[in-house]
Amino acid sequence: MKINGREIADGILAKLKKEVQGLPNGIKLVVVLIGKNPSSLSFIKQKNKAVLSIGANLELITLPQNTSQTFLINKIKQFNNDTKINGIIVQLPLPTQINHAIIAQVIAPSKDIDGFNKNSLFTPPIALAVLKILQNCFINLKKELKNHNQIFINWLSTQKILILGRGDTGGKPISDTFTKMGINFTVAHSKTTNIKELLKSSNIIISCVGKPNIITGDMIGKNAVCIGVGISNLHSRLTGDFEEPSVSKLASFYTPTPGGVGPINVACLMQNLVISAKK
Repeated sequence: MKINGREIADGILAKLKKEVQGLPNGIKLVVVLIGKNPSSLSFIKQKNKAVLSIGANLELITLPQNTSQTFLINKIKQFNNDTKINGIIVQLPLPTQINHAIIAQVIAPSKDIDGFNKNSLFTPPIALAVLKILQNCFINLKKELKNHNQIFINWLSTQKILILGRGDTGGKPISDTFTKMGINFTVAHSKTTNIKELLKSSNIIISCVGKPNIITGDMIGKNAVCIGVGISNLHSRLTGDFEEPSVSKLASFYTPTPGGVGPINVACLMQNLVISAKK
């Protein structure tokens, strides 16, 4: 069964819009872009569309490619002290002269809606998106239990979960979130020797690699849940880690690319923004 990410995202955004209407003050998100990376601009466009859909505002701060780390840090500190700003995002990737690990710790934990700061008040949106997809799968499997979150967590604990990749924007935040929730999982990466066995035996495969079609249907077990976080460009088209035509024949649930994890990720970012505004 194909997971309709846009449908799930629309449901989240519709609920958030009602919440925003009940808030006395406006909600403001600041996004900082260094340079003019076309992919970054595309991602910001998606965020802006979601921001507008819930009745909030996005201010884009564009800085030149040669911006120094010190200048960016000072800029972020200004945003931290501005009470009208509810969320701060520094769009990735960053130029080589700027260390993302350092920048992430400068953003105030109460405004770090991306969840990169080690003291952030927010769960990373990508982890929330994966959990919402898994919850959707769970509801389809056990409809009578859909309102019992603890039963969902217990169900997850019985599954053999494989996370492919350990990058800062995909595998790591998902792994960190699962660890905090007490959910068992296995992480595989380029140096993992038994990856074929792990793929075949896993009930849930979360791929965060970013290489087109690296996982085909013959590599997974029957009725596996396949969640494709990693994306890449193949012949000027967004392509996921899973080779969809073959994977769809064996998977019980799978996410398409585009239209799978991406829209839910953005909606979960908006969810964190609204929580920040409420606080």
